[in-house]
Amino acid sequence: MFSIKSILSFFVLLQALLYCTAALNKSKLDLDKRDPAASPNKPGYNYKPRCKNGEKQCNKQQNGYTECVKGNKKFVKCRRNQFCVMLNGPNAMCVAKTGGRRN
Repeated sequence: MFSIKSILSFFVLLQALLYCTAALNKSKLDLDKRDPAASPNKPGYNYKPRCKNGEKQCNKQQNGYTECVKGNKKFVKCRRNQFCVMLNGPNAMCVAKTGGRRN
């Protein structure tokens, strides 16, 4: 009738088939659990673009500049008698206001 070899081979193949089916179902379920609101185009996505170390940009609303330190932006406020100017490239600094007349 059936030999032991053929029966064992059948069960090994059956087990492999069940394992593959379970693995496929698991990956499909993991995709279904993903939150649709957490995509780059949706609000609430927590991705912050990294800045390059040393980059500085003037912030005219607050009279100062933002500087990149270890991938995070840090605000540096200019003193009362200073204002921010952009230099060549991604660089900014606070300079003293002159006592000239305003038009």
